[in-house]
Amino acid sequence: MLHIVYGGSASGKSSYAESFAMSLQGDGRLLYIATMYPYKWNTTELDPETMQRIERHRAMRADKGFDTVECYRHVEHIVAKRQDVLLLECMSNLLANEMYLEPDAEAVGIAGKAEVNTETVGMAGKAEVDKETAGTDTNAGSGMSETLSPVSKKIVQALVNLSTRVQDVVIVTNDVFSDGGSLTYDESTREYVKNLAEINCALAREAATVTEVVCGIPVIVKKNHPMGK
Repeated sequence: MLHIVYGGSASGKSSYAESFAMSLQGDGRLLYIATMYPYKWNTTELDPETMQRIERHRAMRADKGFDTVECYRHVEHIVAKRQDVLLLECMSNLLANEMYLEPDAEAVGIAGKAEVNTETVGMAGKAEVDKETAGTDTNAGSGMSETLSPVSKKIVQALVNLSTRVQDVVIVTNDVFSDGGSLTYDESTREYVKNLAEINCALAREAATVTEVVCGIPVIVKKNHPMGK
């Protein structure tokens, strides 16, 4: 099943999403799909501010049982078993990476990353492929709107496909639409906001649950809706 957790900056959505993912776990693993690119854009130099945020999130999930998979782009390459629960943190980073990273940038520093578990990582070329779940379900999300941009459609299709191959996928995404800045954003930023909006809407239509976190309080927006999965 697919689940969406949505909220503004520092709303408590990450903490809620972690607890929610843990509550879904059965016999499988908890996989934390980390999408935050830790380097200065398209370089090999670590970004101190970004690393601080990454360390904060690592501390939040310490001792919660997550295996971390760093996946800056191409979530279609993630490998997991049928009984696993995945938490993707977060959609806004994944979209930015897909839109703006140079083609080979995600390969920078992948080898030897301390938090990557080689038994669970799903990057292209890894040997640990579960033949029962690897690959693409071409029917998943087939009804998605043809009006989606190519990058939005790629991401939505990949995540809907993934949600059919594992027990649950929990996606954390951001509210970047209520700051009133859309009139003054440059063209590139407006395109990013538009893509994030259409990704959120498309995934919400497919999701079993959608939860908005407001001031640390989860508000159920959708649960087992008949138009959902």
